[in-house]
Parts: sequence; structure tokens; C-alpha cells
Amino acid sequence: MVANHLRTYRREALDAVGRFDEELEFGEDFEMALRMLDKYEMAAVPEFLYCRRVHGGNVSANLRLAALRFWLQRWRMIGRLKRSEKASYLTWKGYGGSGPQLVGLAHALGIVNTYYRARRWLRSRGGVRGAVLQALRPPVTRIYSASVERFSWWPLDWARRRRRPSGRRIGYYLWRFPLVSETFIRREMCALEDQGFELRIFADGPGDLELADEDAQALLEKTEFLEPRKPLRAAAYRRLFFRTNPLAYLNVMLYVLFHRYDYWKTLTEDRAVFRNVVDLAGMLKDRGIEHLHTPWADRCAFVAILAAKLLGIRCSVQARAHELHRIKRRHGLQERLSEADFVITNCSFNAAFIRTWVDRSDSLSLHAIYEGVDLSRFDSGDRSWDLSGPLRIVCVARLAEQKGLEHLLRACAQLRLDGMDIACEIIGGPDEAAYFEYHVRLVKLHRELGLEGCVSFRGAQPFSVVLEALRNADLFVLPCVVERGGGCDITPNALIEAMAMRLPVVSTTVSAIPEIVEHEVSGLLVPPGDPDRLAEAIATLAGDTRLRKRLGQRARQRIEQRFDINRNIMRFTEVFRGEEA
Repeated sequence: MVANHLRTYRREALDAVGRFDEELEFGEDFEMALRMLDKYEMAAVPEFLYCRRVHGGNVSANLRLAALRFWLQRWRMIGRLKRSEKASYLTWKGYGGSGPQLVGLAHALGIVNTYYRARRWLRSRGGVRGAVLQALRPPVTRIYSASVERFSWWPLDWARRRRRPSGRRIGYYLWRFPLVSETFIRREMCALEDQGFELRIFADGPGDLELADEDAQALLEKTEFLEPRKPLRAAAYRRLFFRTNPLAYLNVMLYVLFHRYDYWKTLTEDRAVFRNVVDLAGMLKDRGIEHLHTPWADRCAFVAILAAKLLGIRCSVQARAHELHRIKRRHGLQERLSEADFVITNCSFNAAFIRTWVDRSDSLSLHAIYEGVDLSRFDSGDRSWDLSGPLRIVCVARLAEQKGLEHLLRACAQLRLDGMDIACEIIGGPDEAAYFEYHVRLVKLHRELGLEGCVSFRGAQPFSVVLEALRNADLFVLPCVVERGGGCDITPNALIEAMAMRLPVVSTTVSAIPEIVEHEVSGLLVPPGDPDRLAEAIATLAGDTRLRKRLGQRARQRIEQRFDINRNIMRFTEVFRGEEA
């Protein structure tokens, strides 16, 4: 089967293989692809590059019994190409034979699941084992679902054991490390090391290695990954914890089984989560970690808390943004927060939300500490404003719905209609897994508004490039909104960095942004989702250099007062040492 995406060929390949077979009524692109594969390799580019246009003239849209007719066409194509030897690989075992064609027929008739079940049954031991497993699957699934509902009260600690006090050896646990969008977490790690803590980082897998800055490269030397798993090491960890404390081991296993830690939960997922718990606990023990911290209150916090319980050490959780406010991420949130030894959050807005979410919040050890930046890296000095060229706007944001970038595009279109000369750079990559539809809408809107000459998407960039863009900009815009699923930015790191660079900023009144920007004092705030008001605020700054300078200076002062990492990290380390009430 050839993936039916947009295939692009070099001209010399077309010259060597030949063009479309115009005698075919339909499927000529598929026939050409088969001929191409005999001489060349095809590479899949996992990136959104084009839109598919669906219209009344589509052959497949107007073809009766299209799936079955395409299958018959493919069968004939393959037979003809085999006989003509124009695609010799179709004669090899596993290509072009009855097996792939039967799979295609099952797809065309809509009975693919039946086909695969029958094949699994035939390939199982004597056929009996496969039939038994297929018959048991529905009742096992029902029993599992009922158990999760019935035993969700299952406690993590039947008798509260006193855990060892925290020491100076701290472990950080994340899903991926490093990520280009999480510079604030790396700054936090570096600051803890500066305060004398010994730090080790544990992550499920590597992140944006190709965009790692100097801080990330240094921290990677102290990072260990759970994946790929080492079976012998994992088996040794299982034996160790089962023999050391079998009751705690079994209790953690049942806790994973009975608790809904994610929106979707299956026995397979439970097995993977418990495996990560045991592996992480073993790695923590090998490194002598005395305190485990996770910078996100999502599934990583669930795994971290259980690993710490299994090992008998303290565990803290940091709650920041999506795991609190995105509705689908809240499954198990109350348990993750209440089971942690203490919780850190990054603003008063979040602290108030957490206290309303957690039962008996008066007993919760909660600390609101603003994230910080190293101000020495962001001092741009006195800015000079050049009114002769275009207004240079920069926005640093992932291409995600909560960033409100479509409103920035509409505001830029309005400014251009008003005769303003602008040059807007949007720095940030697409989050295609979660926001593919939004990315499509954004690209289409950019084209429909005719913004190719004044708004550019630069993609994800290293921190040094972001810093240079902030240094050369006239103002920073981040039009955050609350997305449909409840997610929103809380204390946008890019906004704080822009203010530290003495840039005048324009943002919205969403979440904790008013805790960062004081309207008309250290920046301008507009209602979310209002491109007209956004354009008005940008125009106000465009023609008033005195206002730009005053807001930029006050922005820097605001960051110095509230977001200096040297000041905030002292509170952070006091919490870890147990010195803050």
C-alpha cells in the first residue's frame, strides 16, 4: 500500500520512469507511484505542508462503490506491472501477492476488523488460544471499568509512614528533556545548583536536542532517560522493591489499577505507568536521590509521587498551566496535589484555583512563587526608536489556540488597511499533535488576509535567536485567549522575557497576565479575542516613542521587582529546605 499523501518527484525521476498512464480512468497517480518505488525510495515528511481541496469535480467523490472499484483497479495495475516487469519488486515475496490484496479487499468491504481477528485466530496456538482471548476481552473490559469506578477510593498509604527528610540531592522528573519551550524550567534547575543542591534529571525520553542551548547541554550531562527500557535492569528493580516491601509494592500496583490518572485509561496504560514507577524508583535509589520534584502536575506527577512513595522519599509537585485549567487534564488532579508533600505554583491566580479544587485545602502545603529570569541575560540597555522604517513587532509563541495568534493576524491586516507599515515576526513551532486543525486555520487565514509581505512565521528557534529578535523589535505582542477546552497561558515566559528586555508589550487580561503587566503602567492590556482593540493598542504605541520608552522602562522595573530569579529562587530553596512556613 502506498500512502496517499502529496507525492512530489524530481523531474529526472519522471523522465526515467515515465509520466501518468492516461489510459486509466482513475488511480493513475497510484500506478505511477508503484513504478517509482521500483527505482527510488520515497521519504515521508511528517510536517504539514499543504491543504487538500475537496470539490465537486473530485473523481473519488463522485465514483460509485469507490472503495471496491479502486481495489479492483489496484489488483489489475499490479498484475499488469508484474507481467510487463516495469515494477519488478512486485514479484518479491510479500509484495503484490494475495496477502496484501486480501487486506485491501477487507478494507474496501469494510470488514477489516473481521479479517484481522480471523487472521489472529488462525495464527494463534491451535486456534483455541486466540478464540478464548477474543471471547474474554469484552467481559474483562467490563470488569476492569467497574473496578475502577468501585475502588477509586483506594488509598496510597494505609498507614501514613514518615518519609525521610529532604536532603541536598534533588531529582527532577519530566516527560521530555530538554524542550525549547521550557527555558524557565532549565533556569530553575541552574539556580538550584547555584544554591548548592546536587541535581539529577530523569525523563521518559529526549526532547529538542537539536535546539538545546548551553544550559540545556550542561544539564544533559546529568540526565538519564527511562526509554529505551533495559529489561534486565527493570527486572532487577521489580525484584528489589517486591522483596524489600511487598505490601507497598502491591499497594502501588493496585493504586495505579484503581485510579483514573488520565482522560483515557486502559489495562495496557496501567502496565506502562506502573513500569515507569518502578523504573524511576530504581534509578532514584541508584543515584541516592533524597527528594523528587516534578515541574508539571500531569501524569508525570502521578508517576513521581508513586515512585517516591515506593522509595520512601519526599516528593513535591509544581502546578503551572495546562494541567490545572485544561478540562481533559484534570483527571486525578486532586489526588496528585493532595498526595504531594508540598505544591508550588507560579501565581496567585493559580493558588486561588488550587484551593477551591482540593478538598481540605487548609491542610495543603501550597506556595505561590513567581517564576524568574536571570536579568543579567536580558538587559538590552537604552533602546533607540527608529520611526523611518516599518514598525517591528515580535511574538514568541507556539502555534497553539491559547496564544490567540489569529487575532494578531487580523490586527495586522487592520493596521495595514489603515496605512501603517509593519513587519511582524511570529517565532514558535506548530504543536501539530494537539493543534493540527488550529495550525491549518492559521495558515489559511494568513493567506486569505494577504499577509505574506508583512507577517512571517519563523518556526521554533534557539534561545539566542529569540533574544536577538527581542533586541531588534519595537514592541512585543502576545494576544492570549482561553481555548475551547479551558486551557490558557498563565504567566507566559516569553512575555516576561520581553519585558526584561525593556520592550513595550501588548497582551490580554487572561488568567494571571495582569499580575505581570499593569495596564498603562508597564504595558497595555486588551480584552481577549478582540483584534480591533489589539490593533488600536499597537497603533497607540506605534506613533508615541515617549510612551514606548516609559512602558519599556516600567516593564523592566516590574520584572526586577517580581520576577528576578535570584530573589525568587531563595524562596524556592527555602521551601525545599523546609524553612518556609
